[in-house]
Amino acid sequence: MDLSDLKSEIEYNSECNKSHVIILGAGASKAAFPNGDSRGNILPVMNELVEAANLKRFLDFQGIKDVPNNFEELYSKLHNRGDKKILRTIESAIWQYFVGLRMPTEPTLYDHLMLSLREKDIIATFNWDPFLVEARLRNRKVKSLPQLAYLHGNVRIGCCKEHEEYGIIASKCPICDKFIKPTDLLYPILEKDYDQNKFIKAQWEKLEAYLQNAYILTIFGYGAPSSDVKAIELMKKAWGKVGKRNLEQVEIINTMNEDDLYKTWKPFIHTDHYEIKNDFYKSYIGRFPRRSCEAFWDQSMEHKYIDGIEYPKNVSWDELYKLYSILFEEEGFKIEE
Repeated sequence: MDLSDLKSEIEYNSECNKSHVIILGAGASKAAFPNGDSRGNILPVMNELVEAANLKRFLDFQGIKDVPNNFEELYSKLHNRGDKKILRTIESAIWQYFVGLRMPTEPTLYDHLMLSLREKDIIATFNWDPFLVEARLRNRKVKSLPQLAYLHGNVRIGCCKEHEEYGIIASKCPICDKFIKPTDLLYPILEKDYDQNKFIKAQWEKLEAYLQNAYILTIFGYGAPSSDVKAIELMKKAWGKVGKRNLEQVEIINTMNEDDLYKTWKPFIHTDHYEIKNDFYKSYIGRFPRRSCEAFWDQSMEHKYIDGIEYPKNVSWDELYKLYSILFEEEGFKIEE
């Protein structure tokens, strides 16, 4: 079964307004770019970021010894010591590392993710790297793409503080025509203030609205670190009481121990309404692109068996769009050239 078969297997529901909500952590970018960016620079998780950004040499020069490999541990330690000047230098190094990453030219997992969701859905990312933004930009000729939210900021997205309009850094505010400027990234300290930064606050409000309306919640490569306690609280509040989520499904895409993952995300799970996958392409999005909510409804409520597709991971842009065009046309649009 391939993309062209989804049309006959799953009935497209134009009135389906329930959302598929995807939460991305650093593990998602790692999975999407296992060989790094186009120049081989890695997409680091917290245990790799200190080395990737070459922070040890700088800290050694500052007389700081026994530097932990985990960036979260390092940053929290320096923050608690009040080393503001050192922290600013570290933040600049982190920004420069991520803003210098370059997207591979061929279709990536992030492109597949973008194409496999619709305008009613949302991808909310904790990641600073620019690749989700780049995937959105280079697939913009597709009429219906998911919403995006940047929960800890992003090196490609900025804001006009005067009018609270956000967009690509160096683009222009649609109201005042001034350039969009970078916003601060949120760094891993225990007591984050999500209300202090208006841009970040707006991103969380956007996610919260979609979580309230979610039918499927997919958590991809996000381990809910100890520094994100407040973030989990906000998500739980928006998700609401688990007892009232008796129709919804939680899906976890991660390579960590399944028992540990279940314990972490149990506050979001109603009874047995969850699945754990170790591969994006085995998920509802990968198996039922652009039809994930319809597929889950058919399986859980109509008791239909739908095997799902084997996603065409290694095809060219032309082949990928040709396959998707069948689904696009069913939704009432064609690729905008």
